Amino acid sequence: MKLKQDRGGASVLNSRMGKFQGLLLSLMFVLCLSSRIYLSSAAAGDHGEEQPKLYVVYMGKNPHATIEDTHAAHHLTLLNVFESEALVRESLVYHYKHAFSGFSAMLTEAQAHILKQLPDVVSVFVSKPLKKQTTRSMSFLGLNRKQGLWPKSNFGEDVIIGVLDTGIWPESEMFNDKGLGPIPARWKGSCVAGELWDPAINCNKKIIGARWFDKAYLASLPLYNGTTGPDYVQSARDMTGHGTHVSSTAAGAMVEGASVFGLAEGTATGAAPGARIAMYKVLWGEDEEGFDADILAAFDRAILDGVDILSVSIGSSAVEDFYQSSLAIGSYHAVDHGILVSIAAGNDGPGIFTTTNVAPWQLTVAASTTDKEFVAELQLGDGTIVQGRGLKNFNFTETSFPIVDGATIPVNSDASNESRFCQEGSLDAKKVQGSVVICTLIADANETLVEQVVYQLGATGVVLVGPETEFGFDSGYPYGFLESVYTTQIPAVGLADRSKVDAYLNKCKSTSNCTPTAIIRKNKAVLAKEKNPIIAQFSSRGPNPLISYLLKPDITAPGVDILAAWPETDKASIVEVTSEGPVLRTTKFNMISGTSMATPHISGIAALVKAVHPDWSPAAVKSALMTTAIPLKKGNVLDYGSGEVNVLRAADPGLVYDIYPADYTLFLCSLNYTADEFEAITGENVTSCSTGSASFSLNYPTISFSTFQQSESSTLRTVTNVGPANSTYHVEIVQPGDRALISVNPTTLTFTEQNQKMSFTVSVQILIGPDNSGTLQHSQGFVIWKDEGKLYQVTSPVSLWNY
Repeated sequence: MKLKQDRGGASVLNSRMGKFQGLLLSLMFVLCLSSRIYLSSAAAGDHGEEQPKLYVVYMGKNPHATIEDTHAAHHLTLLNVFESEALVRESLVYHYKHAFSGFSAMLTEAQAHILKQLPDVVSVFVSKPLKKQTTRSMSFLGLNRKQGLWPKSNFGEDVIIGVLDTGIWPESEMFNDKGLGPIPARWKGSCVAGELWDPAINCNKKIIGARWFDKAYLASLPLYNGTTGPDYVQSARDMTGHGTHVSSTAAGAMVEGASVFGLAEGTATGAAPGARIAMYKVLWGEDEEGFDADILAAFDRAILDGVDILSVSIGSSAVEDFYQSSLAIGSYHAVDHGILVSIAAGNDGPGIFTTTNVAPWQLTVAASTTDKEFVAELQLGDGTIVQGRGLKNFNFTETSFPIVDGATIPVNSDASNESRFCQEGSLDAKKVQGSVVICTLIADANETLVEQVVYQLGATGVVLVGPETEFGFDSGYPYGFLESVYTTQIPAVGLADRSKVDAYLNKCKSTSNCTPTAIIRKNKAVLAKEKNPIIAQFSSRGPNPLISYLLKPDITAPGVDILAAWPETDKASIVEVTSEGPVLRTTKFNMISGTSMATPHISGIAALVKAVHPDWSPAAVKSALMTTAIPLKKGNVLDYGSGEVNVLRAADPGLVYDIYPADYTLFLCSLNYTADEFEAITGENVTSCSTGSASFSLNYPTISFSTFQQSESSTLRTVTNVGPANSTYHVEIVQPGDRALISVNPTTLTFTEQNQKMSFTVSVQILIGPDNSGTLQHSQGFVIWKDEGKLYQVTSPVSLWNY
């Protein structure tokens, strides 16, 4: 049975699983998670009304013997102008620690003046642009060619990232293998020949694996009288774009001069440009759908082939028990074989309980903004400029056309309600033709389909106006952009506030001989008004609908307007409206949004950490990413988990929360699964669980308590010292307000050797009970372990919620 596609491109997985090797039963869909978005910028402290800028603090010759001492000196310097180590970490962008000493940080002018007076500081100056930057998401995160995690990990070389998606376009410049060494000897996979795919030509030292899995897809077609469609190619070749975009974001090579028709020009790069890519094509058709059976086969093969990381921008539209989810089962076996699985949180936000990939062995990724946003301007006939958002940088003529509200031009009286929303068949075609049409978006509307409706009726442009949603967010942004040939593009601007437009229309209506007109201006990139990253509206939120004491999502990364590689094929192109008529355009790069785009950022950064620490378990790498992440200033941990990934610290976390396969066994026992259900997930024949499993505390880097009914709850955690052998950590607790009180015992952890483990208990005492209103009540705090040398800050969010 085919299931309906959801608004964000997610799909449905709904299958009961048996043993892993025999789990090819379900024919229900999984869709890729690319969708809509917003924008923002790098985090820095909020110091009054003055906006921080990026400053370089130059300290001359490096007097310190070690990098650790250099880092400590930089932190101590910044503590002269920041109140806490957390603000220091948030402000820091780079450490300079080799040929000279210094750092760059987000500072106010007053803070910069104070630092300039310190005896160890040579000079302080604003960081100015000297040349074109990258396409932002990697440089925004702090990845730098000359220092930090990129050179430390050798750009992730020899780490193998497996990608489950729509395939890959091997001709893209981002998949060249210049400078890469031989394919790792441990690699057991291969590039398989297929339609439009010759391994001798299309595979290299970058794309080292290419397979496709379509048996379940083909078997499903007769169930709904479906056909494969024009984009069906029986090989790993990508004909729709999503897999190419994801792969290049994770591990694409650096390519200068990348842009989308001149928009966002810069250097495109993957998070781990030295890593290798193995593509497992599992998504098919116009809707880029996948099937449990195909997905499980891809997991099985990827594990055998020997990938190190799996990037999975796939999800379901409804949460499922682990034993019914191919993604949960496949990723369980991957992790059991030492493979970290980075997976999308979903595009069903901003509602609560919408994250669907919630297994503890998955690294679940939310999407946040960067420091750039793309604006479009609507110039009304009286000269008023209304700024909105847009991503269409076509060479259309900026011409004045009549502007009309869809609400006023229904095709008949029966369509008067639908015409406001520009629903198909609701508009008077004669009044649409040659006009810019205002369309009000209903909640969860597909903006691309709205554009297509008015385009087919001859409109010259569209203004998309967002409604107030139940979550208080005004959308209104043409999110659909270059996603497939089925996306018809016309000049468009998205507005969250239409008051100026309405005022102009009303004034013109009351004025004789006034025909309202408008011009849609060419889009442009600007610095985001928000000075800190924010979670994208579409990004799925917690709490965890399956496991109340497990916080999901885990982490966030840029997923808004991400530029990456794109297939040069008519099936992945756009239709541009020009004065000469519709013109088909192809592009080497594309900007799209979604948790699909955030996930490969984390996949690539995990590959960098794995390159530095090849012996670390998936849980250790995951912990390093989570405990060094930077909590966002807006929203809460149900939105972003641990926070935005911090590449400056991820490979050197100090302490990690490790988890072993036996821990997951106890975890599953604690869920009271039957023997059959347990075996469906793990493939192990378990007849009984230990008596202590009911109270088992999974050693997760985040902490969640799901009830205010109990007066006190506690959980055990164990950390492993991966920093200096002799280290002492003291706990710092950020309390969740007056609703609860968090305590930790012991409050000091003293290590005498590397890889030593120590445990502590986190307790929460409830001070104010629930109001029983049936609405979500949420509080949050943080448990932070800081070493005495002020080199490390190991942060665990504590989420307290009742519904």
